[in-house]
Amino acid sequence: MGAEKLEYEMAKDVEAMRAWLIERISKALKVKGSMDPDAPLSKYGLQSIDAVILAMEIEEEVGVELPPTLLWEYNTVNECAAYLMGLGPAIAA
Repeated sequence: MGAEKLEYEMAKDVEAMRAWLIERISKALKVKGSMDPDAPLSKYGLQSIDAVILAMEIEEEVGVELPPTLLWEYNTVNECAAYLMGLGPAIAA
């Protein structure tokens, strides 16, 4: 596989992860309208309990142990997607 093809596949996977996270987070936080993937999640009302619950739900979905502080450490959709994609083949999503 050429480098361009590999970059495209990785970008496609990051896009899919980003879309999945936006769907999951916006539903949990009852966000109306679209989310800015570079905005801090606190802008959308993320509270500590929400962050822990969402981290547990994401952990269940991706099939890998995640820190309960995931959404505080990676506090934008893009940061979280990049972190999860960095886990590579360990994730099931």
